Amino acid sequence: MAVRKKPVAHTDEDIRFYYDFLWKAIGEAVNALYKGVGLFLAFMAGLIAYFVVEDSTRQYRFLAILIAILVSIVALVGGSTIGYGIVKGMDSLNKVIKLHNGDLYEHLDIDTFINRGRMAIRVSLACIILALIVLAVGIVQLS
Repeated sequence: MAVRKKPVAHTDEDIRFYYDFLWKAIGEAVNALYKGVGLFLAFMAGLIAYFVVEDSTRQYRFLAILIAILVSIVALVGGSTIGYGIVKGMDSLNKVIKLHNGDLYEHLDIDTFINRGRMAIRVSLACIILALIVLAVGIVQLS
C-alpha cells in the first residue's frame, strides 16, 4: 500500500524557482525543435536541388527517396518526443502560474497562450508527416 505524502506549502520563492526552471527548459526544448526542423528542411532542400541539377538514374532517385523517408521518420520520432516534452512542460508551467496567482492567471487568459503553444507543436509535426506522405508517393511513382 502506497503511503500518501502530506501536501507541502510552497513559498513564493519555491514557485518562482520552479517557474524559472520550467521556462528555461521549455525554451531550450523549443530551440532544439526549431533547429531540428531547420536541419530537416535544409536536408530535404539539398536533396531536391541535387535531383533538379543532376540527371540521375531511376535507381539513385529511388535510393535518395528511401534515405529521405528514413531521415523523415527519425525527424518525426525526434520531433514528437521533443514536442511531447514541450507540451508536458507547458502543462506544468500552466499549473505553476495558476498556483502562484490564480486571479492574474484568469485575467491574462494564459490558457489561450498555452493552447497556441500546443497547436504550434502539432502543426510542426503535421508538416513532417506531410513530408513523409509526399516522399511515399514519390517512391510509388518511381516503382
